[in-house]
Amino acid sequence: MVPRGWRVAFGNGGLLGLGVMLVRRNVPDSARWLFIHGWEKEAEKIVDRIESEMPAQEGIELPPTSRYLAGRQQASIPFREIARVAAQRYPRRTLLGLALSVGQAFLYNAVSFDLGTIVSGYFAVAPGAMPRCMLLFAISNFSVRCCSGDCSGACTPPVRAGR
Repeated sequence: MVPRGWRVAFGNGGLLGLGVMLVRRNVPDSARWLFIHGWEKEAEKIVDRIESEMPAQEGIELPPTSRYLAGRQQASIPFREIARVAAQRYPRRTLLGLALSVGQAFLYNAVSFDLGTIVSGYFAVAPGAMPRCMLLFAISNFSVRCCSGDCSGACTPPVRAGR
């Protein structure tokens, strides 16, 4: 039997996961992302809507643009290019992101590799119940990825109807 503390913890994790799924499914993509990935018409609709709503909300007229941003569509961008641009343009942000990513990896692995000791020490779970707890932990991690649309571990764009 899994202790009450574990049920509460997994229940809260499930609620947080559900919240993330709802946000991910309902927050619209940016116009830039849509354009880069071949959705020019949808991107243009978003920009047109923003430009038409802005004067009404703020009470000011937007000045006409005299120049356009140049962009190009690509099927994929090599990681080397992303790393080069990030390191050259945003060195402090790149270093912060790298430090946070490495820290998160170490903390996540520390918790998952030592989960048996943590659970048995803090939640008084019997050693015989640990395989079930580990299985539940693994299933919950995998199901969150599947429910958010990404079982492979790679970032995949959402599938859109009509394309």
